[in-house]
Amino acid sequence: MDLQELIAVSVIKMFPVTAKQLQALSSSEPTYISDDFQILIIYNRIRNEVFKSASEGKKAYTCDIMNDDTGKLLKLLFQDFHCSTTVTPLENGMCNLLIDWMD
Repeated sequence: MDLQELIAVSVIKMFPVTAKQLQALSSSEPTYISDDFQILIIYNRIRNEVFKSASEGKKAYTCDIMNDDTGKLLKLLFQDFHCSTTVTPLENGMCNLLIDWMD
């Protein structure tokens, strides 16, 4: 599967959203959003950035994430990507996630 096909497939994949979760996104109190839904939003953003970076010819993508989210995000990422990851602890409960890949 080439990069364009991979991007096309990734756009089709969606996750279920409830009306309550959508309402919470537009409200000033996002406490109604479940932790798993927040993880999926973060994961989807990282996934899109990885595809964007790869299509631009870059070999890696890096971002900062919460320490508590690391395990769940890596589990989701490894379902979609066969790549190398490095997690570097930072201060204030954060860590840096580096995702790199070969051609």
